[in-house]
Amino acid sequence: MFLVCAGLKEKDKQKVIYTLLIGGILIACLAIRQYFFGFGALRDFAIKQGLTDKFIMDNISGQRVFLPFTTANMLAGYLAMLVGLSLAARHRTIFILFLLPALFLTRSLGGLASVFCGVLIYAFLRKWPRARWLVSTLVFTIAVTAILYLRLNTGKEYLHFDFSVFMRLDYWREAFDMALIHPLTGAGLGNFNLPNSRYAHNILLQLWVEMGIIGLISFLWLVVTVFILGMRSKINLNWKPALFAASLIFLLHNLVDFSFFLPETVSAWWVIMGLLYQPE
Repeated sequence: MFLVCAGLKEKDKQKVIYTLLIGGILIACLAIRQYFFGFGALRDFAIKQGLTDKFIMDNISGQRVFLPFTTANMLAGYLAMLVGLSLAARHRTIFILFLLPALFLTRSLGGLASVFCGVLIYAFLRKWPRARWLVSTLVFTIAVTAILYLRLNTGKEYLHFDFSVFMRLDYWREAFDMALIHPLTGAGLGNFNLPNSRYAHNILLQLWVEMGIIGLISFLWLVVTVFILGMRSKINLNWKPALFAASLIFLLHNLVDFSFFLPETVSAWWVIMGLLYQPE
């Protein structure tokens, strides 16, 4: 997918970008519909099937949207990436009005934080006026504050902000210990497996465990090379900052999550990387 998109002509690349964004609007609509109409039916189905585990019921009652994926954080990583991509669209307000509310309904702090960093980078590259910087900062500050309030005041253990933080810290510590067993060559692709998770919730740690330091450096070299060649090129002048921001947002989100290892989400990232890449 990366190689095919890298070889497309300029006009075809723009078609792919708008296809991604329109697909993002459809997925955002599914998520918003789930928030208003889907969780009652899901709770009834879970009870009917005997799926009354505390983890399942707490997540249903928390109403963190996830359709059409399996977790709210997966959806957040996908939507966050498309928010960055939409910044250069001709009618970006329309895309943002769908994507941002759906992202907020995931209540993912990692998703919002990565979008905020991506927007700041895009603003720097496009030399936004100070007023637009301030408005963007205010919007994201309000959104993050609201999500923190909702998650800190919930009585559900699995939805609490502290639970997510300490869970990730445990995963990172266990992943680091695993990486030290085969530090150079890794344990092999797909061989990462913690007692309570198949993912480290950190792309760098998991790549180190599975591919070793050699594989991790190779991946970082690929990413940096695409970024440098893409930003140096004189093609995609309007879209370059947005493609760069979208790619970086996804990587930043994966410092605290695992959507990089799921084809449903990472496929869009590889497409965006291919659209950004321009060989010398």
